[in-house]
Amino acid sequence: MKCVLLLCLLGLAAYQVNGQRSFSFSSRPFKQSRPQFRPQFQPQQKPRPQFRPQHQFRPQPRPQFRPQQQFRPQPKPQFRPQQQFRPQSFTSLGKALSGGSGEVDGKHGNSEYHYSWLHDGDIKYTGDKAHHYCSSLGQGWYAVGVNDNSENSFINGVITSHNKKYIWTGGKRASGDLFTWLGGGDTRSYNNWSHTGGHNIPQPDNREDRNENCLAILNDFYQDGVKWHDIGCHHLKPVICERTA
Repeated sequence: MKCVLLLCLLGLAAYQVNGQRSFSFSSRPFKQSRPQFRPQFQPQQKPRPQFRPQHQFRPQPRPQFRPQQQFRPQPKPQFRPQQQFRPQSFTSLGKALSGGSGEVDGKHGNSEYHYSWLHDGDIKYTGDKAHHYCSSLGQGWYAVGVNDNSENSFINGVITSHNKKYIWTGGKRASGDLFTWLGGGDTRSYNNWSHTGGHNIPQPDNREDRNENCLAILNDFYQDGVKWHDIGCHHLKPVICERTA
């Protein structure tokens, strides 16, 4: 029995020597050394991103297809040729409008007057055709002549009251600045020439190719009032006709 116990003690001593442990057979209790534990490395945990669910996808409604209105071409307007204008002769025109004797539209002194625009649809004539129009009204008719201030005031009143820009008279250039009237007389005894015109010089100025051989009355055309101007006879204007009552 003692042998067995001794063997156990020797075996325990050998185990302690191999395990780097020693026993002391002192009276102090045996303190077993405790191995130092190294702190294990604990990697920092990365915070996990919180999952935020996206807004639920709501598909947009598709636009409804609206077919365009069918193009309907507009019908082309039918071409209607204008009736060909057939001018009447001045003689037949005068007779058709006035019965061959001319209609009287105004009176002053011992003269009667006919205003072309009241009877022909406001046709405008050259100077020579205006004279022809008046003579076609019948015997004694001619383009108006202005022989004094009283008659001039009457004619100017007709022009302004009918809102006419201009009219032809029966004045024709005789020579130089002298004009004569178809009904008799000339401009030496009385005239109402303007102080200005296209060249800003007194009338008559004969400025248009030295060929202004007809006398017209213009209604404030050059901001000069209702005045006389020598005009090229190819211009177009209405006319006042006159005859002795």
